[in-house]
Amino acid sequence: MSAINNGVYPIQSSDDNDLTPYWGDWPQVGTHWIELDWTAPVTTNGTEIYWADDGGGLLPPSSWVVQYWNGSAWVNVSNQSGEPVAINTFNQISFDPVTTTKLRITMQSSGTASVGVIQWVVPSIPSS
Repeated sequence: MSAINNGVYPIQSSDDNDLTPYWGDWPQVGTHWIELDWTAPVTTNGTEIYWADDGGGLLPPSSWVVQYWNGSAWVNVSNQSGEPVAINTFNQISFDPVTTTKLRITMQSSGTASVGVIQWVVPSIPSS
């Protein structure tokens, strides 16, 4: 899982060399998730994700949602600005601010393809 948040930024969605590791769930289809955990709470109101697309077995999801851990359960963020699945770029979304120690993306695979993620960035909002 460290591959999805390692600061190595891809050139394109089909990057699959040793310099651009990624996470993929091949050959699984259906609903899957990836999660980031922090040792202390962070506050954020958006995220950026770079989908993998190898032209065959790994494709962007058909749908996805950001969820946060409220201390006892996973909850969808409020007012998620979309579910973009563009390739060869970061897909940015915003949502109402949340403070949490865990964030995850739940994804539905497209048809018979599996889902792949090259990079996932969660910017934090500085505390005032």
